[in-house]
Amino acid sequence: MLAAVAVGHRRLDRHSFGAVERRRDLADRFVADRSSGNDSYTVTTMTTPGSSQTAANVSAISNSCFAFQKYISGLRNYMGIAFVSVIAMSSQREIRQQAGTVEENRLRLEQGKAEQIVEALNTDLASTYVLYHQLKKHHWNVEGAEFHDVHEYLGEAAGRAEEAADELAERLQAIGGTPIASGKSLEEHAPVEPEGEDVYDVRMSLENDLEIYGEIIESLRDHVDLATNLGDHATAEVLRQILVEVEEDAHHLDHYLEDDTLVVSE
Repeated sequence: MLAAVAVGHRRLDRHSFGAVERRRDLADRFVADRSSGNDSYTVTTMTTPGSSQTAANVSAISNSCFAFQKYISGLRNYMGIAFVSVIAMSSQREIRQQAGTVEENRLRLEQGKAEQIVEALNTDLASTYVLYHQLKKHHWNVEGAEFHDVHEYLGEAAGRAEEAADELAERLQAIGGTPIASGKSLEEHAPVEPEGEDVYDVRMSLENDLEIYGEIIESLRDHVDLATNLGDHATAEVLRQILVEVEEDAHHLDHYLEDDTLVVSE
């Protein structure tokens, strides 16, 4: 039996976690029996599949078995601490920057100016994401005689809107801000109104898109002037580049809405 206990020690060092769990059960049962006054305990060790070998009375070698249990208990405690540490580390939620705040930036843009520009950029970011989702909706639902061309164009326009949103978010982060990201925050910050979940005919859908494009164009122009007046010429340039693309997409939509480009119901 002493040999069996020694073998158990060696096997614990190299067996898998499953083997450790089985030995933990064995140790728990041993301690329970000792606590109830039962000094005898039957230990079973597996040799080959389908066969088992039973050791005799443990009372004669209780000290050795108790050492074995102590080893298991120590290992279990160690493993428990390790797992608890991993869980604690993975569940930590450390806030790096509070939403809605503007930190000092390394671009040497004054805090007060940065706060104004961050607010403007977040407004444009929210509007651009509203436009993106509406363009995707129409990209999915468009029908009619010119389905393919309109479908393809709306998909491309949505891609450009997504890229513009990414540029806006990266710029406002660079000057110390936090880009709004949740659906609720985007809805609260966007000055534009999406059309809702109903599906409209293609002409009405494109007119609704063009309305949002117009709102974004006016906002971008105002914010180009704001950034320029505050001395943030880099942000002004980013906004100018986005403005050019937004105006180009709006111009194309206006062409699609001409009477000779789509079937008009009488």
